[in-house]
Amino acid sequence: MEEILNLPYSSIADALQYQSEIRPDKIAILYPDPKTNSTEYASLTYKQFNNITNYLAEKIGNYFSSEESITCAILAVGGIEYFLSQYALLKIENVIMFPISPRNSQSAIEHLLKETKTKVLLTTSQYLSMINQDNYQLQILLLDSELFQIEELLKYKDIEYSIKQIKNNKEELNKVVVILHR
Repeated sequence: MEEILNLPYSSIADALQYQSEIRPDKIAILYPDPKTNSTEYASLTYKQFNNITNYLAEKIGNYFSSEESITCAILAVGGIEYFLSQYALLKIENVIMFPISPRNSQSAIEHLLKETKTKVLLTTSQYLSMINQDNYQLQILLLDSELFQIEELLKYKDIEYSIKQIKNNKEELNKVVVILHR
């Protein structure tokens, strides 16, 4: 534990922030370029990756209360928007990220959402029919809405957004940040 407390970061989100400061212009991500019908790759530097995820964390964070832990599920298939959203969720204080595979049945997904007391769901229009919103209050954010589209997110790649930095301490290191289910 002592070695961890001496690191300049204490979470995945803090590690990204740290990399964006010491290696801002190094390429962090390659992803299929939507301008070329995904025949070539586009890239984001660590600084751009951090800026975009900070922007998303700010936008998504408006749906959460910072005083209590809340579970936010993601029901979608991978892609750059999905990946950036996951990192953004890791940056929001008191949010527990819960990625759910769309290969689960509708009843399994409903059960998982109820058991984890999920309050916010990030999904796409494709999977919206798998959610019965009548059973409980669930805020839904669509990953295929304009806010999450890579073309829209790239507008913010060179704009710095500051988010509340989590302090490097034992309490933070003991918090649950992700729920995994197979």
